[in-house]
Amino acid sequence: MWVVLALFLVITGDSIVTELHILLGDGTQQLRAQYGMLGAVVAGLLLLRFGSPRKSLLWTGITLGVSGFLAGAWAVFRFAKEVPIRDGDSWSIEDNALVAASACVLALGFLGMAAALWRLVRDSGLFTPAQPHLRLRHAGPAVLAAVATTMGCYAFATEREWQRSSWLSDTTDPAYSDWHLQNLRHDLVWFAPSFQDWWFSLDWILSGVAVIAVLSVRGKAGRGGVEAPTAPDRFLLLVVFTVLVALGLGWYADNTALSWIGFPVHMLVLHYLTTAWANRAALAQPMSKSQQPLRNFLKPLDRSQLLDRSRQYREVHAQLRRLEHGQSDDTVLRRRTLEARLRALHRWRGRSRPADILPADVSVVDTILALGPGDTWDENARRAARLANVIGLPFSALTTWTGLIRGDAWTNSLGYGFALPDIILEFAIWQIGWVAAGYVLGALWRVLPGRRGPVRALPVTGAIALPVAAHALGKWALGEEQDNLALYVVAVLLVLTITGIFMDLQTFSSERRYWQSRLGLLLSIYQMRYFSLQMAYLLAQVIAAVTVWQLFTDTGSAPPPGPAEPPSSQSSPQ
Repeated sequence: MWVVLALFLVITGDSIVTELHILLGDGTQQLRAQYGMLGAVVAGLLLLRFGSPRKSLLWTGITLGVSGFLAGAWAVFRFAKEVPIRDGDSWSIEDNALVAASACVLALGFLGMAAALWRLVRDSGLFTPAQPHLRLRHAGPAVLAAVATTMGCYAFATEREWQRSSWLSDTTDPAYSDWHLQNLRHDLVWFAPSFQDWWFSLDWILSGVAVIAVLSVRGKAGRGGVEAPTAPDRFLLLVVFTVLVALGLGWYADNTALSWIGFPVHMLVLHYLTTAWANRAALAQPMSKSQQPLRNFLKPLDRSQLLDRSRQYREVHAQLRRLEHGQSDDTVLRRRTLEARLRALHRWRGRSRPADILPADVSVVDTILALGPGDTWDENARRAARLANVIGLPFSALTTWTGLIRGDAWTNSLGYGFALPDIILEFAIWQIGWVAAGYVLGALWRVLPGRRGPVRALPVTGAIALPVAAHALGKWALGEEQDNLALYVVAVLLVLTITGIFMDLQTFSSERRYWQSRLGLLLSIYQMRYFSLQMAYLLAQVIAAVTVWQLFTDTGSAPPPGPAEPPSSQSSPQ
C-alpha cells in the first residue's frame, strides 16, 4: 500500500506546492505545468517499479520519464521567458519538444499502470497471464497505440472546442492564427497535468486488486476444508466490494460534502445482509441427531460421494414424479421402495464424526450446491469472478452507452479532451466492477442464504440496492432530478443472478457429458418446479431492466452529469 500512499502524495503534492508558490507571489501557469509534468513522471516510475518488470521495460520507462520531463520543462521554460506568440509565428521547436514530452509522459503512465496491474492480477490468481512478467515486445505496441489514440482524441476534442468557441471570429484576420496557435500551446502545456489527474486518479483500481491478491494468498494458505472466509477475510471482502463495486453516492445540490458516506454505508449493509441470515445458509443447518452444523461433517474428499448421491437423489425423484400418474398396489410398493432409498441418501457418515442424518430441509443436492464448484472459498471466488467477467460484457456496453454516449452525454464527451478514451476506460471500469462483484459472491457462497445460486445473489445485490434507494430518497426530498442508478442496480442483479446459475452448473460439470445441452442439465439440477421458478425470477429481472430503461429513455430525462460513476473511490459507477 506504500505505492498508493506515494501516488496520493505525488498527485496532490504538485497542487499543494503550486498553491504555496501562488500565495508567496511566485506562481505562474508555467510553474504549475512543470510541477504537473514532474508529478506524472514520478507517478509513472513508482508504478513501473512496483510492477517489477524486466530490466528492458524498466529502463525504457526511465528513459521515457527523464526525456519527457527535460523536454517538457525546457519548452515550458522557453514559453515563460519569451513572448509566447508574435505576429507571423508558426509551429516552433518548443512546440515539437512539448508534443514529444507529452507523448513520453503518456507512454510512461500507461506502462506503469500496465506493469502494476499485471503483477497484481498475476498474484491474485484471478487470471493467469501468459508470461509471469510484462514484456516490452508485448507492451510496446499496445502502449504506442494507446498513446496515438489518446493524443489524437485529445487534439480532436480541443480543436473542436476551439472551432465551437471561435465560430464567429474572422478567419481571414491575421490575429486569428495567432490566437489559434496560442490556444493550441495552452492545451499542450496542460496536457501532462491533465493526464496525471485523469489517469493516475485510477489508483483505487490498484488498491482493490491488491486486496484481492492478499485474499487469494490467504485463501490458498487455508486448511483446504469447507470453511467460510474468516473474520479478517470477510473484512477484506467488504473493502473489495466498497472500492471496486460500490456506486458513488451522496452528491446533492452539486456538492461533494457527503460523497464519502456511500462507502461505509455499502460496507455496513453488506456486512449486515451476510451475517443477519448466516444461520439460514444450507451448510449452517443443524444435523438431525447431533445438532451440529452440516459443514462440520464435510471434507473436500466428500465431493465425489455427494455428487454421486445427488445424481441418485434426482433420479429417484424423477421416478417418483412418473409414479404419481398411477395408483395401483404395485405403484404403492414401488413408491415405498423409492422413499426408502431417499431416506438412505439422507444418512451421512462423517470421516471423523459418528453417523448422522442430513437436516430435514436440506437435501444432498442442496449440500453440494452450497459447497460450490471449488474445493475452497477462494476457488469459488475466482470461478465466479471469471464468470461475471464474461456475463458482464453486454451490461458494460449498455451502462457505458447510457453514461457517456446517449443523448446530451455525447455532446459533453466531445468537449472534454480525454472523454473519447474515457469511453474505453469506462467500459473497462465496469468490467472490473463485475469481476469484483463476482469475486465477492463466490467468496461468500458458503455463508449466503438460499438453496440455489440465483437466491444467493440477492444479499450482494441488496448491498448495492439499499444505499441507492436511500440516495434516491435524498434526491427526492431535495427536489432534484433522479439519475439512472436504478438501471445499474438491475444490471448488478442480472449479472450476479446469471453468475449464480452458471456456478450451479459448474458444480455439476462432471455430468455435462451425459446431457445434450446445459439446459437439460440445469433442468435436472433444479428439478422442474424449481426450474420454472428460477426462470420466472430471471424473466422478472429482465422485465424490470427494460422498464427502468424505458423510464430513462422515453421521458427524456437527462443522464447524470459527467461520466457514469464506476465502482470505486473516484466517486464512481459501477
